[in-house]
Amino acid sequence: MWEIVKNIFSPTQYMPHGHCYLWQTPLVWLHVTGDFLIAMAYYSIPAMLIYFIFKRHDIPFLGIFGLFGAFIILCGTGHLLDIWTLWHSAYWLSGIEKGITALVSCYTAGSMVTLLPQFLSLKSPQELEEINIKLQREIAVRENAELALRCAYEDLELKVQERTAQLTETNTSLETEACERQQAELKLRSVTERLQYLLATTPAVIFSCKLGGDYDVTFVSENIFSMMGYEARQFVDGSLDWHSLVHPEDREIIDTSFAQILEKELISYEYRELHKDGSYRWIHDEVKLVKDAAGIPVECVGYGVDITDRKQAEAALLQQLKRERLVNSIQERIRSSLNLEEVLTMAVEEVRQFLSTDRTVIYRFNRDWSGFIAVESVVAGVMPIKGTDINDPCFRESYISVYQQGRVRAVDDIYTAGISECHINLLAQFEIKANLVVPILQGENLWGLLIAHHCRSQKQWNSSEIESLKQISVQLAIAIQQCTLFEQAKTEIADRKLAEAALQKAVRVADAANVAKSEFLSSMSHELRTPLNAILGFSQVMVRDSSLNNEHQQHLGIINRAGEHLLSLINDILEMSKIEAGRIQLNESSFNLIRLLETLEEMFRLKAKSKRLQLNFEIAQNAPYFVNGDEGKLRQILINLVGNAIKFTETGSVTLRMKNKVEENLATENVELKSTQIKTADRGYEKSAPAMFDCANANSIRPVSLHLQFEIQDTGPGIAAEEMNKLFIPFEQTKAGYKSEQGSGLGLPISRKFVQMMGGDIVVSSTPDFGSTFSFDIQLGLADATEVQMLKPHKKVIGLAPDQPEYRILVVDDRADNCLVIDRLLSPLGFLVREAKNGQEAINVWEDWQPHLIWMDMQMPVMNGYEATRQIKSHPLGKETVIVALTASAFEEERKTILAAGCDDFMRKPFEAKILFAIIEKYLELRYIYDESVDKNLEDESELSGVSSNESVGLQLAQMPSEWLDNIHDAAHECYDDKILRLIEAMPVEFVASAKVLTDLARDFLFDDIIELAKSAIKACDS
Repeated sequence: MWEIVKNIFSPTQYMPHGHCYLWQTPLVWLHVTGDFLIAMAYYSIPAMLIYFIFKRHDIPFLGIFGLFGAFIILCGTGHLLDIWTLWHSAYWLSGIEKGITALVSCYTAGSMVTLLPQFLSLKSPQELEEINIKLQREIAVRENAELALRCAYEDLELKVQERTAQLTETNTSLETEACERQQAELKLRSVTERLQYLLATTPAVIFSCKLGGDYDVTFVSENIFSMMGYEARQFVDGSLDWHSLVHPEDREIIDTSFAQILEKELISYEYRELHKDGSYRWIHDEVKLVKDAAGIPVECVGYGVDITDRKQAEAALLQQLKRERLVNSIQERIRSSLNLEEVLTMAVEEVRQFLSTDRTVIYRFNRDWSGFIAVESVVAGVMPIKGTDINDPCFRESYISVYQQGRVRAVDDIYTAGISECHINLLAQFEIKANLVVPILQGENLWGLLIAHHCRSQKQWNSSEIESLKQISVQLAIAIQQCTLFEQAKTEIADRKLAEAALQKAVRVADAANVAKSEFLSSMSHELRTPLNAILGFSQVMVRDSSLNNEHQQHLGIINRAGEHLLSLINDILEMSKIEAGRIQLNESSFNLIRLLETLEEMFRLKAKSKRLQLNFEIAQNAPYFVNGDEGKLRQILINLVGNAIKFTETGSVTLRMKNKVEENLATENVELKSTQIKTADRGYEKSAPAMFDCANANSIRPVSLHLQFEIQDTGPGIAAEEMNKLFIPFEQTKAGYKSEQGSGLGLPISRKFVQMMGGDIVVSSTPDFGSTFSFDIQLGLADATEVQMLKPHKKVIGLAPDQPEYRILVVDDRADNCLVIDRLLSPLGFLVREAKNGQEAINVWEDWQPHLIWMDMQMPVMNGYEATRQIKSHPLGKETVIVALTASAFEEERKTILAAGCDDFMRKPFEAKILFAIIEKYLELRYIYDESVDKNLEDESELSGVSSNESVGLQLAQMPSEWLDNIHDAAHECYDDKILRLIEAMPVEFVASAKVLTDLARDFLFDDIIELAKSAIKACDS
C-alpha cells in the first residue's frame, strides 16, 4: 500500500521539474514563492465566497458561487503541485488535478451560459434608483399612516382593555364550561368504550330494525360474526337478507310475533337460523318497540342469544326422560305382575313406541340354540312374525357367541353393514332393512334377544336408544328370573306349608314342654332353697349365741359351709336349666371392679396358701374402678375359672391378668387409674395408691363401651387335646376332674354362656404337663363413683341404739321355720315381730298393727305375696309401709316382676343376716349397736392391713374427693370431732383401716395430726 502511495506522489521513473531550471536557487525560489502566494490567494477567495454564501442565503445564483469557489480551489491546488514537482516527478498526480480543474472549469462555463439570460435581466443602477425613490415615497406615506394608526391604536387600546376585561370574564366562564364539557366527554368516551366492549364480548347480539315493511336491520353488534359467521355490515348494508336465513318452518313464528309488536310493545320468539357453515342454530330474540318523545313508534331494538346448546340439552333430557319413563314403566310392571308373557308383551309395545320402529320382538332360544319369536309389537302394514320358529345355521354359527358375550349389534342398513349373505337373506325374509339387537342374559347364560326391526326404510340408531335397550334387557332379565323363581316358589310353598303345619305342631309341643319346664324350675327352686333357708338361717342364729363353746362353733361352721356348697350346686343346676330354657338375662348395675377383684383374691388366698401356690393378680394401669355390668355373673365366671385353676394345680402359681382395651381413646389428660398389682398367697397385697376417687375424675369421660380382657393362667397338669371338646359340655369332666372327685361339670358351661351374653367368648390354650390358660373378653360400660353404692364394713349387730322408736316388723311366710329364723334374728335386738301365714292374714295384721316393714314371701296359699302387696300399696297408708319380697326363686330376672307388683326391695332365700340387717337399716333409717370386738378382729385381719403408717393413710386419703378433703381439713381446724366422725362414715369399705386411724385420732382429740394428713392428701391430689 505504501509503495502505491509512493509511486503516486514520488515516482522515480521521471525527472523532477527542478532539473529544467538547472536547480538555480533564485529561479527555483522565484517559482516556489510565486506559486505559493498564488495558491494562498486562490484559497482565500473561495473562503470569502463560502462565508458570503453562509451569511446571505437570500442572494440568487448561490450555485454558481459554489462552482467558482471549487474552480479557484483547484487552480490553487495546481500551483501547489507545481511546487511539489520541482523535487518530485508526480506528473500523473499533477495531470489528474489539471484534468479535474478542466472539468470543473468547463462545467462552470456551461452553467454560466444557462444563467446568462438571468444575469442580463437584472435591473440597472438607474432602474434601481427609480425603484428606491418610489420606495422612499411609500415609506413616507406609510409613516404618516403609521402615525394615524398609532393614534387610532391608542384609542383602540383603551377600548381593547375594556373589551379584554369583558372577554376575560367570558373566557373564565367558557373555560369552566369547557372543563365540564371535557369531563362529560371523558365520561361519554368511557361509557362508549364500555358499551363497545360489552357489545363485542357479550354472547347476546344487539340489533335494531325499521318498523314496518321487511323490518330491515339498521344496526347489529359485531359479535354477530361469532354467532352466525357473517359480518355485521352484511346485514346493515342490505347485502344479506336475514329473512332468507330463517328456517322455513320458523318464518311464520317471526311474522306472527312482529305483527303483534305495536300492540304488545315487547315480543320474544325462538327460531332456527342458518349459520354460514351450513348448520342451523337455535336463536332466542327479544324485541322492544321504541317511541319518541311524542309517543310515536320509531324503531325496534332487541337482542338475540344462541340457545342451540340449551335446545340440544333439552332434546337429550327429553330423550333421557322418555328412556327413564320406559324403564320405570317396565320396572313397575315387573313389580306388579309375575306373569312373564304379560311383562314381555308390555315391554315390546313400550319399546316400539319409544324407538318409533316398525316391529319389536323378543326372540327366545331353545336348548339347541334354535328359537322362536316369543312376543312382538308391530305397526299396521308390517308382516307379523310372532310364533315363528327360526333355526338358521348361519345365525347360530356367526352370532350366538357374540351375544353370549353381551355385545349389542346395531345395523343401520343390512345391505351396507358388511354382514354375511346368508344373514341378509334371513333378515330379508321378514322385510327387515335395519335392526337393533340386545342380548337378554341371566348371569352368564343367554336367554334370548330383544330386537327392534325397521322394515320400511333404513334407520340410524343413536347411542341413547342403544343404552335404553341395554337397560331394558337387564330389567327383562330380572323379570324372567323373578317369574322363574315365582314358579319354583309356588311349588316350594306348597311343600313348605305341609312342613310348617308339622313344625307348628312341634312348636306347640315344645312350648308346652318349656312352660312345664319353667314351672318345674320355679317349683324346684322354691322346694330346694326353702329348707336351705332354715338350715343356713338357724346356723346364723346359733353363731350369734356367745354361750356356745368352740367345738359347737366349729360344728356350726361345718354346717354353714356344707349348706353353702349345697346352695352353690343347686344354683349351678338351676342356672344351667335357665340357660337351656332361654330364661337367662343380664342384670346390670354399677359396681367397683377393683373391689370385686380384691374380694376374690382374699377369697382364694388362704386356699392357695394351703396348697403352697403363688396367687398373682396382675391388673393393668389403665383398668377402670367403676364399671356398669352384671357384677354377679362376672364374679361367678372368675370364681369358676380361678377356683378350677387352684383346684387342679399342685405346684407353681395361678395368675389372673386383666387388661383394658377401650374402643374410644380417653382424653390425654386422664390420670392413670391403677398401677399394676402383684399379690401372692405368702405376702398379701403390694399395691400403689389406687385412684378410686381420682381428683381429675377420669371416669367422667365415658367411651361408648369398655373392652376388658381377663386371662387365668396356671401351671397345672394341662388339658389333653382330645379332652378340649368336653370342657364346655354340661356335666362332662376331664380326667383331672374325675380324679379330684369335685365339681358338677357345670361351672365352665355356665361361665361360657355368661361370657357370651357379655359380648365375648372363652378361649382355652393348654400344654399337657405345663399348664392351661383361659382367657375371655367382655364389654362393660364406664360408671361414675357416685353411681356405686359404698358398702360399710361388716360388724356384728347386737342391738338397737337407744332413743329410737319401737320398730314393728311383720314376717309373712307359709313356712313357720322361715318366720322363726327372722324372729330369732330380730327379736333379741329389740324389734317387735309378728307373723302371718298367707297374704290375707298379712293384710289383716297390717290393718290392725301398721308395721313399719313387712318381709313378704311371694308364693303362699290362700293369697300370694303379689296380690297382698298390691292391695296394701293401693291404700294411702300402705305407701308408707316398706315391703321387702322374700323368694326362694333362683331367677334374678323375677326381681322386675316383684318390684312391678309394688315391693320396695328384694331378698332371696336363703339369706345372710348381714343383708337382712342392712336392708332394715336402709329403709327404716335406724341405728344399730355393734360388737366392738368385731372391729378389733377386723383390724387384725389381713384384708384390712392395707395401711400401717400415716404415709399409707395419706395415700388413701388422696383418693377421696377434693370436697371431702376440704371438709375434714376445716372440721379439724374447728376441733369439730362429731363432724369428723360423720365424714369418716362416708369413706368406702376399702379404706376401713384408714377410717379406724382417723377415728382414733378424732377421739383422742389429735386434730393437728388430722390436719397434717389432710394437707398431705390435698398436696398429692394437686400433683
